Amino acid sequence: MCGDYELPFEFYDEKFSIRTEASRDGFTYTREVQDDVVSKQILTDTAVLNLSPIEPMNLPMTTIHLA
Repeated sequence: MCGDYELPFEFYDEKFSIRTEASRDGFTYTREVQDDVVSKQILTDTAVLNLSPIEPMNLPMTTIHLA
């Protein structure tokens, strides 16, 4: 899945999906992970999407509550 992809682009998996669709002003980028949907506008006529998945680095640490 890593690499460069010309727009429009679609990728569907069991756990998530990524797609770009042509719109009036450029492209609409949509990412769906379980119930979380993110949609953003890409304002360009042509583009290349570079996918480089990495592990999240900014997740909060587990908090231990002392009684």
